[in-house]
Amino acid sequence: MLEHVYRDARALDELNRVTGRYLVVTTPNAYFPAIAHDTCLPFCHWLPVNLRDVYARCFGRLQMQQGNRFWTSSDLDRHFHDFRRVSRFLHYKNVEDFFAAYPFYLPYGRGEWRSKPPRMLKAYYSAVSLSGAMSHHFLPSLAGTFERQRSHKSTSNIGSGELV
Repeated sequence: MLEHVYRDARALDELNRVTGRYLVVTTPNAYFPAIAHDTCLPFCHWLPVNLRDVYARCFGRLQMQQGNRFWTSSDLDRHFHDFRRVSRFLHYKNVEDFFAAYPFYLPYGRGEWRSKPPRMLKAYYSAVSLSGAMSHHFLPSLAGTFERQRSHKSTSNIGSGELV
């Protein structure tokens, strides 16, 4: 849901503050050329919002244009500085575990069950997975599981010495 807070850094700072040991994030990657979560039009989300509307209207997708402002991996790194990414491919240990998760339901567009990854997606994800822990830079989603590396005190436990 991070794409719906319009790049308001306070949301990430609050997640950093209230999260205990693990943080699981799923949000579109602002650098990826086309995002299924919005209009699916190439580079649409790179435009100013008023130009996105024009672009989306030209292709009959104005109703899909939500004006989302997506995050980058450097945004997550900057705000989740107490965490390290422990998943190497999206939320998974590796790309093989991702492929083993099929079949699954894909809610975007018409909504459908995917029995196996399309060949081009499988080839692309397999190639991207070779970059290891850096794979999230090249994927449409910044999905990942993060583990806190530094302890912090919850505001509800200030002074108690308890860790969240």
